[in-house]
Amino acid sequence: MCGKQAGTYYFDDFETTITDSESLSIDDDALDTKIVLYPNPSRNFLNVKLSSFDKKIKNIRIIDVNGRIINEYAPEHTSSIKLNTNNLENGVYLIQITTTDNKVLRNKRIVVAKYY
Repeated sequence: MCGKQAGTYYFDDFETTITDSESLSIDDDALDTKIVLYPNPSRNFLNVKLSSFDKKIKNIRIIDVNGRIINEYAPEHTSSIKLNTNNLENGVYLIQITTTDNKVLRNKRIVVAKYY
């Protein structure tokens, strides 16, 4: 099953129906294009910026590859923030950003490389 094909599909013992309807929530790709992370890879800091003027950052989580929350930030509803990455070990992390209208961006990757 690939794409958005409407119809009924059967898998082993259960049945699911896929309808051709539009979602009321924002598409992750649409939110993804509104977020800028730099520099990436990061040495000492990471700038997080929402390019949309109507969105503000409510919460940011830095998550390691094992799913553990390493850092959590709750800025004062701003559209940009500079995060300190000095306490992070070299590696790949995921950043999860929640906006003030409760839209969530997950699985955006950041790299911390203090010696490159």
